[in-house]
Amino acid sequence: MPQGPESNPGTDIATRSASRLLGLFLRMALFAGLLALLPATSTAAPVSEYQIKAAFLYNFARFVDWPAQAHRPGNLTLCIVGANPFGSDINVVVGKPVGSDRLSVRQANADNVADCQIVYIAGSNTATLDKVLASVRGRPIITVGDSKGFAEGGAVFNFYSENNKIRFEVNIDAARRTGLPISSQLLRLGRITHDKGSNSG
Repeated sequence: MPQGPESNPGTDIATRSASRLLGLFLRMALFAGLLALLPATSTAAPVSEYQIKAAFLYNFARFVDWPAQAHRPGNLTLCIVGANPFGSDINVVVGKPVGSDRLSVRQANADNVADCQIVYIAGSNTATLDKVLASVRGRPIITVGDSKGFAEGGAVFNFYSENNKIRFEVNIDAARRTGLPISSQLLRLGRITHDKGSNSG
């Protein structure tokens, strides 16, 4: 009897290797982007937590395919809601290129973020998160939290600390709701989570 196509072990290994290499290259690109933004420091002056987070925010912007109708031509706006924890550290990303656009930063209220492309929610107040999410509902806006539970609460990205390193988690449900094409490779670099109470995953 005719046999169906058999799996070629050599091809399977090559495919898996290519996938691993692609992930490695993206990690290298993301890391290189972080290093390029961070100021040169001596061993006596380590890079601060918020310099690293500012660099991550910039790289989140870089790995989103922003449609022209989602922002003012030439400009992408990062809005900070709540008390600004970055201080002057946020200046490292101001004016940096994102494709053909430049990144700007401004302070915003939770109910006034409709013209932002990325919204960073400072602090741990869930009421603030809820206000921001209500304001961005149905809009192509990336939300970023910095407190436990914010990803499950609906933020697209959320920072957390593990083994003294800054990492991020990704709410896949929230990412889909933005309607934005976010690099799948970037999403794989984060810890995947879903909306609280979701049956997904």
